[in-house]
Amino acid sequence: MIVVLDDTFEVRHKFSDVSYLEEEKYQSVAKIIEKPTKKDFRELIGNCHSIQLLCNHRSLKLFNDNLDIIDGKEAIINLFNQIQTNNLTRLEFGRDMHSNLKAKTLDKDIFYSNLKPFLDHLIDNGQIEIKILFYGIQYQELEFLSAVNQMMDEINFTALEEYKNNTMILHGLELLYPEKEPLEILNEWKKKELTKKEILSIINNKI
Repeated sequence: MIVVLDDTFEVRHKFSDVSYLEEEKYQSVAKIIEKPTKKDFRELIGNCHSIQLLCNHRSLKLFNDNLDIIDGKEAIINLFNQIQTNNLTRLEFGRDMHSNLKAKTLDKDIFYSNLKPFLDHLIDNGQIEIKILFYGIQYQELEFLSAVNQMMDEINFTALEEYKNNTMILHGLELLYPEKEPLEILNEWKKKELTKKEILSIINNKI
């Protein structure tokens, strides 16, 4: 189950189409808690085993049974600590928040723009791919292009004889030429006495 704690969710309809979350197939994998209470937190902690990913609004607020805002700092910290103790993944999103996959922080608009394809992938494949939340359904293509661009930078600024020791170059070659070993490609370049400019031209034509 994907759990989203967002006390600002009711205004989300103004910015994103989230009506699909009311459909049964999405409710079976995603739970949206708009005004979380201590009772909600207790239930989440008691059912940690069913949580695959917890996503929370950065400035999350806690409510009492009358849905009035209360001081919930301690309860929120306790929930997050329990999530960490149980080795569960938590993602935090917020307005204009810096998107960082490693830190699991994400801009709120990006989060909601990519939530549907993220859930669709979970429904269709039974797997969580958190990169979809950050980069969209085309995340693999973006990762490929990023790795190849990094490789080209390294090729440009690294001495030819050091290519074989550069992990970014070797990784880029693995992606670009999956049917060959990276060192095999480097030996071909060496035999042909290719210049950096010629090598970069070959890669550009390959992409």
